[in-house]
Amino acid sequence: MDGYVILVFLLASLGLGILVIEMFIPTAGMLALLSGTCFIGAFYCAYRAWYLTDQLVWWWGYVSGFFVVVPGVLFGGLYWMPRTAFGRELFVAPLSQEELASFRDEDALLHKLVNQRAKAVTLFSPGGLVQVAGHRIHAESEGLVIDPGTDVVVVGVKGHRLVVRPVGLYDEPSKSTPVKEPDAVAPLVMEQPTKPPVNDTKSSIDFDFEIDT
Repeated sequence: MDGYVILVFLLASLGLGILVIEMFIPTAGMLALLSGTCFIGAFYCAYRAWYLTDQLVWWWGYVSGFFVVVPGVLFGGLYWMPRTAFGRELFVAPLSQEELASFRDEDALLHKLVNQRAKAVTLFSPGGLVQVAGHRIHAESEGLVIDPGTDVVVVGVKGHRLVVRPVGLYDEPSKSTPVKEPDAVAPLVMEQPTKPPVNDTKSSIDFDFEIDT
């Protein structure tokens, strides 16, 4: 009986451990199936250790505890764990409405700064900080090394960073770009197939008849 009791707690603990691992490392149900097998084995050992020996208090205590502990572990893994510091490192939590609004505002601000002049605050190699429109914003150059204090122009946005270029290398876009009219295309004239010349004069054929006398 003692051997079955040891197996009950061993298999139940192993099943719970595998179930927790399944929540963090999805395996398409393979670990969940293995966990269920451990629980079935634990129930069988508990049946042999307590139910058949008329130790019903232990038997019903184990059954009740099983249906309390397993849902508690599932609830803790799916609800409570993602709300802890450790769980947030494992799970990617969806952005809240406030975070989404802040992200949109930041993205809109970065795009409004395109084509504006700025000043490099730190050395760019190629990332650094720029001072633009009263903001200090992370930026990066186009692979160039830019010294601190250099005047630059924002030429684009890359993720959460601005892309800058030294003023001397920046070509300011013209406000009005003339549109080149397409060249006129001459109409396509289909040439008619030429017919071979027809000779109207009928050629006459003379026949000489010789009559022997």
